[in-house]
Amino acid sequence: MAYGILVQLVLEGKFSEIKQLLPIYQVLKLPMTLLDIGLTVEHKAELQQIAAHSVKEGEDIHLLFPDINKEKVAAAMENLEILTNHSSPSMD
Repeated sequence: MAYGILVQLVLEGKFSEIKQLLPIYQVLKLPMTLLDIGLTVEHKAELQQIAAHSVKEGEDIHLLFPDINKEKVAAAMENLEILTNHSSPSMD
């Protein structure tokens, strides 16, 4: 759930909100990277499975993003990885 919120914020383009949340996630030890959930960007098949599951018919994500697809979700996860790995603990 916590990781999914960050992915949603990437999909919404709310990068300043991500920067505000990451220090809180660190303090609370919430997952904010793929490694935190046991994956890396090299786990393409697993990322595609997660992304496909998140956009199944009837999932709430369609309320926010009617034209969402698994490729967009997977790309958001990869973009989040870039954001979290290039941010300092203090978030500048």
